[in-house]
Amino acid sequence: MSDTGTQNQDDNNKAGYDSFKGKTEYTRIKDQEYYKRFGVEINGSEFEISDKDKLEAAYEKAWENRNYEIDKFWSRGLYFWGFIAATFIAYTAIITSNSDRVKEIITLGIDISILALGVILSLAWLLVIKGSKRWQENWEKHIDYLENFVSGPIYKTIFYQGRHYSVSKMSENVAWTVLGVWCILLAQTLCERYTLSLTHVNLVPTIILALMVFMIVKMLIWGKREIFIKDGKKKETDFIYRKRRNDLETEEKEKKGEKTQDKQTEEKQNRSKSNKNL
Repeated sequence: MSDTGTQNQDDNNKAGYDSFKGKTEYTRIKDQEYYKRFGVEINGSEFEISDKDKLEAAYEKAWENRNYEIDKFWSRGLYFWGFIAATFIAYTAIITSNSDRVKEIITLGIDISILALGVILSLAWLLVIKGSKRWQENWEKHIDYLENFVSGPIYKTIFYQGRHYSVSKMSENVAWTVLGVWCILLAQTLCERYTLSLTHVNLVPTIILALMVFMIVKMLIWGKREIFIKDGKKKETDFIYRKRRNDLETEEKEKKGEKTQDKQTEEKQNRSKSNKNL
């Protein structure tokens, strides 16, 4: 990317941060500052532990939160699997039934609604898997940084036995498969039952599909948590520090008070100089 393009991107990020002010402020912190927050003073290649209790508490909390995210990963999976299974059972009951009510159900577009719901739930499950993995990696990064000063590099030391399978990637692949099946069933149903025509629009399936597309776009775009970092530079591999809104308001008041006090002091000095000149 050219310097001009980089500058424009930084300007856009800065503008985004300015519009985000008043909510939550994030500032980037360097490694030395990171360690200092948890009781480790780094000076070149040497270090000194100034607060061992804080360091050990942070290390244990990182492990607890990592394990918590793993537990929630499976509980969230069961949550979505329950809804997806119920949706699939409902769809199967419709297409295998021979009753007269099936025609009424099809006329009302209930089967298409179920298929659209299956697509939405499967996509939501896939995105939740990615989000859960992101938070798990967050706490694992804390463990990587802190363990050298507590337990030694046990988590970073791996007994290598060649390539291995990833549980999270397997779950993600299953989610992609389920999503693909729902999309195929929906496309097949629409192709068999409806024809694309600008003169005759089937209102019910059109509304259902429009709502489905809206929900998909909403999840993909507005489902992401946008963070604006104070320095305005876009870099996604650093630790950042979040300040609460109340803290920001307090700091803003203190800054205004300091500015007012400095201004008053400057005015007094100017008056004193004027009196001396007289």
